[in-house]
Amino acid sequence: INAEYMGEKSRLVAMIGRLSLFLFLMIGQIMFFVLMAQFSSSSPKPNCLSELDCHLNGDCVAGVCACDSGWTGAFCSAVKEGLSTPLWPPPTAQPFSAGWGGSLLMENGTFHLYATVVFQMRPNGVYETCYHTMGTQIVHATSSVITGPYSFVDVAIGAETNNPHIVKTHATSPTGTPEYLLFHLNDNVPNPPLPTCTVSGADGGCTGFPPAPGSTTPCGAVGTGTPEIAVSSSPHGPWTDIVYPFCELGDTFAVMSNPTALVLDDDSVLVVFRYSRPGTGAALAAVSAPSYKGPYKLLNADLVGRSRSEVFSDGVEDPFIYRSKRGFHLVVHQYNHTSGDFQYGDPRMIPGGHLYSTDGTNWVASHYAIYSNDITWSNGTRKSLNYRERPEMILDSGGHPKWLITGAEVGKKYETPNRPCQSVVLLTEILP
Repeated sequence: INAEYMGEKSRLVAMIGRLSLFLFLMIGQIMFFVLMAQFSSSSPKPNCLSELDCHLNGDCVAGVCACDSGWTGAFCSAVKEGLSTPLWPPPTAQPFSAGWGGSLLMENGTFHLYATVVFQMRPNGVYETCYHTMGTQIVHATSSVITGPYSFVDVAIGAETNNPHIVKTHATSPTGTPEYLLFHLNDNVPNPPLPTCTVSGADGGCTGFPPAPGSTTPCGAVGTGTPEIAVSSSPHGPWTDIVYPFCELGDTFAVMSNPTALVLDDDSVLVVFRYSRPGTGAALAAVSAPSYKGPYKLLNADLVGRSRSEVFSDGVEDPFIYRSKRGFHLVVHQYNHTSGDFQYGDPRMIPGGHLYSTDGTNWVASHYAIYSNDITWSNGTRKSLNYRERPEMILDSGGHPKWLITGAEVGKKYETPNRPCQSVVLLTEILP
């Protein structure tokens, strides 16, 4: 009996031991999953996999965007805006009493401003201070500091011209010195009835070749506006216009405008412009050439592509192209109502758009505003602008954005009478 009792006791102890081990393992598994759940919920989810997810404006480090100088946001999507200063017009600028965007070049310690100005006179003899679509020309002004004040030098290109972008070539001109290229829009009389061209001339522009079979379309865009390139050996001019510089593209694009150019190290050029695309409104195209004289070839006829309905819902214009150490960038003005059902000119609209690319041909459209309509003047006061268009970036020596130029409107010209309205060339510092 004693032996039987001892055997039963041993079996009971063994069973209890196995049960204890089972419970221990079960509790361990439960605690493991609880700890893993807590760790997962407390650990930040990665917002990037590569620098593309950071808009080519930062590194992706452990799933988090580490932004380059000048950029902010979880995806490095917006510039850090500092104080804003109007570059044009000066306090007493009649008849050049309104500005709408500009382009800056620094040469031998002098800043050269090429600004779109308005000189439209009202019936009472006072010049407009707000309208920016009529009576425009490109003036040249200089200053020893980037924030001004700027002194009027001359009219670089006469009426009706606007939307200047100044770039500089390397020493590839016939004289072995750099050339200055002022890309702009010419809104003069309708284009002359030149025949369609398929080949550029030796100095750029159309050469008057016979039209393609069955075509009577003029060179360049049909209408009252076309991109041009003004060329000079000095930032002071004089300027020689290349009319219809993209004529070998034939009648591929309708109503071309808003040209912007990037001169690469070998003096080849990458050019982006706006045009009217049936069914989609304003679109952007990219072309390239071995030099500014052409011949130009098409790289991409629709840079926004499928992102149009997602991002730039109401069209895009005013591109400015630049290159950073990570890739190519376009800053644009977008007609975007996605932030609310706002009337055009409402400060709550999203004005600044951004596209980026690793090769200059295939582009990604950002879903975020690169700049807003809210600014801080140099005296510290805040202001919401009604319009902020015609963007241009100025980079530091490291290729990071340092300044942003825009055409800005303070006050609403449509809310008349007796409401002040002023269009200016606006310079905004971008903070590190």
